[in-house]
Amino acid sequence: MRKDSKTFCILPWVHSTHNQSGNFRLCCQASQHPLKDTEDSVQWNWSNSSLSDYWNSKAMKDIRLKLLSGEKLSQCTKCYIAEDAGKPSFRQYQNDMWDNGEFDEIIESSANDGTVDELPVYFDLMLSNLCNLKCRMCEGTSSSEIHKETLQLQQEFPEEVEKYPKLSTTRVKPGNNSAWVDNPRVWEELRDRLPYIRRIEATGGEPTLIQPLHDILHECVDKGYASNIGLSVITNLTNTKESFTEVIQKFKSTWLNGSTDGVGKVQEYIRFPSKWESIKKNMLKYANLEETLGTDKFGFSLICTVQLYNILYIDEFIIFLLENNMRMNLSYLNQPDFLSTAILPVELRDIAIAKLENILKNKYSMEETHFHTYTENVQHIESLIRYLKNNVADDSQILVNKFLSYTAMLDKKRNQSYFDTFPEMEIMKHGT
Repeated sequence: MRKDSKTFCILPWVHSTHNQSGNFRLCCQASQHPLKDTEDSVQWNWSNSSLSDYWNSKAMKDIRLKLLSGEKLSQCTKCYIAEDAGKPSFRQYQNDMWDNGEFDEIIESSANDGTVDELPVYFDLMLSNLCNLKCRMCEGTSSSEIHKETLQLQQEFPEEVEKYPKLSTTRVKPGNNSAWVDNPRVWEELRDRLPYIRRIEATGGEPTLIQPLHDILHECVDKGYASNIGLSVITNLTNTKESFTEVIQKFKSTWLNGSTDGVGKVQEYIRFPSKWESIKKNMLKYANLEETLGTDKFGFSLICTVQLYNILYIDEFIIFLLENNMRMNLSYLNQPDFLSTAILPVELRDIAIAKLENILKNKYSMEETHFHTYTENVQHIESLIRYLKNNVADDSQILVNKFLSYTAMLDKKRNQSYFDTFPEMEIMKHGT
């Protein structure tokens, strides 16, 4: 079977995704994306192209034919590299997820030229950059608030911003990247697929701010489609109203991922202008909902971005999760490189590692039903310790200086103070 192939991937037969601007993408891991067969070779965009035209475009048909013939795709090196290193890849995960007796049937639906009449049944919706937070490691393509702030920074700190690609005038320009979300045709095409959809993933920006998403979710429930659809949403937990909480419980299964980066002042400093008590309340609400419904019906986890801003306090976040039986996923920030923990001074690195090792020495009381969650979290802690020990920049002083300059600029703009908030980090001023 092709699912055992070293190169084959099921996604071009079942899955559609795009970036926040509406440009169709092969998948979230691919390095290149399907282009129109025109002289200017522009990307397909949902705002000015129909789903069906993109789905059976020359680019997509060629991709399917190459996969059927066993070719490796240049777009898919990220998965091949992971597999060569003995790690599970996104390609393998997706093939396994669709291995339910329909795998061969799906593939055999292709015409000789790579055409697939059945439109996608799995939609990964990146719902523009509309967002209500300005997380320090994020950028304008993923947050409308950061985009607006960046344009202001370009006026207020014209020389300083050019040091940082994600703020530079060559990269960030006035404009709205959510035009496709405002196009009624897009949502009508999605509605036409509701009877056939098997999975919906929603990210942003902040997806709970997108009213058409709420409308689609309620329509799935009202028309009886939700019982056949797996739902996944990534949210910053600031806008989880009761109507949203109620509707997501009606799907076949739901997984809610909350993006948080610390407790108390750490959360509020990094994910400005969020309020910790509100975030904490929502975290506990969804953890209790998972307890009530069971993970087969509703799962909840916290996604934390490991970075220079929170590394010395991430132990407090982990302890909070352990004490409240919440699972976590750690994402290690590498770019921008001046926010990476790789530039952490040795003294602070040793403190961070010692705090994490101390967590492993303690025993947290738990019911047997929480043992799996606890075990998963311990594995994340062990991986983080290894990461801190092995991921060290050779010459980090230039990056430390960029970190200090970038932080001071945002502090001035947001009326915050890094060193007043985190006095333990004063050593950053004295070099590595």
